[in-house]
Amino acid sequence: NGTASGGIAVGALCFDKAIDSASLVGGGTASAITLYGYGGGGGGGAGSPATQKLALSSVGATATISPTNGSCATIRIPAVSGVGVDLDGFTVATVGGAAVKDVSGRASVQGAVGVTVPGTSTPEIRPELGETTGPKLVAVTKNGNVPMQLTYAFNRLLDPSVGGGSDYGYVQSNGTTVTGSTAMLGPAPYEVTVTFPGNVLNDSRYFVSPSASMTQTQDVPNPIDTLGGIVATRPTIAGVTPVTGALGAFDVTYSQPVTVADATKLVAYLEDNSTVPVTSGEITFPSGSSTMLRITFPPPVAPYASLITKIADDGGAVIAQSQPYATSVPGEGDITTPPMREGFTEGPDLINVALNPAAGTATYTFDGNYGSLDNLVANAGSFQLVDSDGTLSTQATSARVTGSNTVTAIFGAGQFANAVGGTISSGGVADYECGGACAAAQNLAPSTAAHTTTTTTTTTTPPTGRVHAVRVGLRASGRRISGGRTRVSFTGKIYLGHAFNPSFCYGKVNITLKHRNTKVATKTLGVGYRRCTFGQSITVRNGQLKNDGGRVYASFTGNKFVFPISSGAAVF
Repeated sequence: NGTASGGIAVGALCFDKAIDSASLVGGGTASAITLYGYGGGGGGGAGSPATQKLALSSVGATATISPTNGSCATIRIPAVSGVGVDLDGFTVATVGGAAVKDVSGRASVQGAVGVTVPGTSTPEIRPELGETTGPKLVAVTKNGNVPMQLTYAFNRLLDPSVGGGSDYGYVQSNGTTVTGSTAMLGPAPYEVTVTFPGNVLNDSRYFVSPSASMTQTQDVPNPIDTLGGIVATRPTIAGVTPVTGALGAFDVTYSQPVTVADATKLVAYLEDNSTVPVTSGEITFPSGSSTMLRITFPPPVAPYASLITKIADDGGAVIAQSQPYATSVPGEGDITTPPMREGFTEGPDLINVALNPAAGTATYTFDGNYGSLDNLVANAGSFQLVDSDGTLSTQATSARVTGSNTVTAIFGAGQFANAVGGTISSGGVADYECGGACAAAQNLAPSTAAHTTTTTTTTTTPPTGRVHAVRVGLRASGRRISGGRTRVSFTGKIYLGHAFNPSFCYGKVNITLKHRNTKVATKTLGVGYRRCTFGQSITVRNGQLKNDGGRVYASFTGNKFVFPISSGAAVF
């Protein structure tokens, strides 16, 4: 539970075994915890100590054993400079090695878990169309008792410093722009009340200048934000769409015929609240169009153009072609919804490790939510294996990027004997947007993946049918059950989408398991929106897999719809 006032923020960090209370002396768990989130670009400061991360040791947090669950530690985070810590902006909690011990004295391994609303699996951060990591303007309401005021509501808790009144304004139906005189936080902690020089009249469109407000704790500023309808007397952005087949190109449609007045008033926002400026040389008008201008960003932008969530006009970017030749009002065209969700950050997040003892390699797979890995960055010193007793191997001898979101690390053959997973610490990889020079793009936390597959136990045939770019890792395990049968379980993960582009997906996948060309089981799996995982359990007669002399093969068919983030177009 986060806090918007000067109170104490409370969180519960739970492990898979009971915690020895003696290991919490001095709040040991709290001192080992770091929170991470979609906060890149934040300014931090005395009242808000974090940008993308918050080390609980820096804010005097304490930890005690939960009175209702001995496997959980209750974390209490005091206010900083009178401002309560907002947990809503954080999506991942990480712990360093030996954060706690169990009752047998065994220390915990470093790792990470997602931050959720208590008692649910719902992420605290809820992305919206066109959103960045900064506060997003979601509503503007009038104060019936004070006709000179408007209340601007955002989707995040705000820092008490909300800028001056001139940062907030509205456009009247006749095109006149009015800015505020004063602004103050409230009445709710996600709202700003703005007082104007006179009564608010004929208001039809609202705007907020960039950096007028910031998120509480992380201090990430808002982008240009606008709400409201078309202003008939002045050009207004009516929408923005990516150009099909031209990565990095966007068509911006206005409400009336226009010409370019000042290209610098146009700006594209990435999901991490960074901006891509527009120059006049990047603007053309598609053939036969006078209401639509096309922005084509240069090649360096193209690899991360799918991260652009919106394009905004700060006011005055274009001018009408007819009298009275009015300039455009502040506006924006929302393009995408960023893939912010529980358990992930803006950097590459580790989601799977596949061990291959025979080759002495481990393949680390990252989420790819924000683009491909930088092909030049793979720090072998950040990669380690995790043994079943929780200890870590020595660092990899080498590591290289082997796919859009995979890294293959080489270890000594003897290190695989007890390995059950892998971990990566800070700076192991970076995404393409910023490369090794951008801290916001780095995997900043220790991340442990125990979802391990062993390539020598099961192989898969190439995908068939209408399933696109499937990669799958299966691991088989068996046990005897009653009736002379053996229960064999196959578990793993399916990845769908283009090899160099993360995708949204839904539909069905048919899995067929065969042994020596004999079908032993089939399963139809429904894969929900952005949920490309599966678990499979089958029962076969005793002896059906006897004397196999080979492997169990899995083939995949089905009707799968994949939506690449870069274009939003369906692939069938």
